[in-house]
Amino acid sequence: MGMAHGAAAEFEQFVRRFRTSLRLSAAAICGEWHAADDLVQEALVILHRRWDDVEPRARGAYARTVMSHLVTQGHSSVRWERELSHDVLPEPAPPSCEEEGEEVANRLAIKEALEGLPARQRNAVYLRYWEGLSTDAIAQALHVPAGTVRSDLVRAVVRLRGIL
Repeated sequence: MGMAHGAAAEFEQFVRRFRTSLRLSAAAICGEWHAADDLVQEALVILHRRWDDVEPRARGAYARTVMSHLVTQGHSSVRWERELSHDVLPEPAPPSCEEEGEEVANRLAIKEALEGLPARQRNAVYLRYWEGLSTDAIAQALHVPAGTVRSDLVRAVVRLRGIL
């Protein structure tokens, strides 16, 4: 059974309004734009199915939680590889100034460090420091006890500090 016309219009409006921010969130979770697009699509399909059951103000958060859950639980069709092999690596473009180069280097180092974390730790870090969720909200999103989230965050931060 399909959505009522009004609900379908609301969903389309939601997608137009939030697709870019969901895509940015997905890219932060998985670190790759094509995978992020697939992850957003999967989350939107699940949100569409539950549209009437989700509080209107919570739909964006629900979609982000679904994305995080898909990645953490391994249910997503999106696959991430720790290493990609290439025959020839592209030369990085020279920065236009020293500050930009340093900022880019810092972002790349952080991205690489995050990619080195186990999926659940990476998702916990993302939900805490990017989305600003509480420990209890993260525990609910990842379907783990709050103590596990605290442990994951501590381990992740210690590992990130060691790398960075």
